[in-house]
Amino acid sequence: MKFGFNITFDRLFDEQTLKYETSDFNKELKKVIKDAIDKKDISVIYKHSDVVKNWFPKGGYHIFISHSHKDANTAKYIANKLYDNYGIKSFIDSEFWGYVDEIISEINHEHFPCGGNNEYLIYDSCMKVASNFYLILADALLDAINLSDSCWFLNTPNSIHCTDTLEMATFSPWIYSELKYTSVIERRWHPKRKFVAIESFIKAGQGMEKISESANVSVEYIAPLEHLIPVSENTMNFIMDNEIGDIGNLKYQDDKCFYWLNSIYREMHK
Repeated sequence: MKFGFNITFDRLFDEQTLKYETSDFNKELKKVIKDAIDKKDISVIYKHSDVVKNWFPKGGYHIFISHSHKDANTAKYIANKLYDNYGIKSFIDSEFWGYVDEIISEINHEHFPCGGNNEYLIYDSCMKVASNFYLILADALLDAINLSDSCWFLNTPNSIHCTDTLEMATFSPWIYSELKYTSVIERRWHPKRKFVAIESFIKAGQGMEKISESANVSVEYIAPLEHLIPVSENTMNFIMDNEIGDIGNLKYQDDKCFYWLNSIYREMHK
């Protein structure tokens, strides 16, 4: 990841579907689970490499979009506009972490029913499964950020709120971990990007189970945003409406997406 952007784009959209293939990872992950169960061994082992390979297929993404699950349609709208107008593919994190609870529940109900009653589960075993799969998810998300050209954080009332001490905070551990990682990651271009001069117009290195609930328990995280470059909604509308204009002579046809990204970065830095 070379740049990080703090994007103001608080608009509501109807149900959105990504216009490019992201692989049927939910179906493939369930096959990994079924294959492990069908071996009928005393100890069922899920291999980290198999889970990551099927959960996070290599899709050739250019940017990583971090957002609240309530803003999933906004993220998909932006991703579809970038793809339609510029051929740019976005990694939508909720497309992946949105399935983690379902996968954990399926494994726990298969392996850890309590006394033959599938409504109740063995607590300690379930917690072990959850901690492992959340760690796998966090690890894979960080890899996705690292391999992206830039990270776009959607700063909306769904993702960020102001604390009593006037600090910006989030209740999402995923948003916090993604923001924290972007604040310390080594800044570098997308690994598939051929060298395209960009420092001439951008300052290099800028920052970038069924139980009744008696209470809603949340953890509040102070959100590290200082390293992200602020981007206004007007700028986002300009980009989404394909008003950037001609990118000029393309030296490398295969790198067309990266030339478009350079032009988009120029607008975001204004």
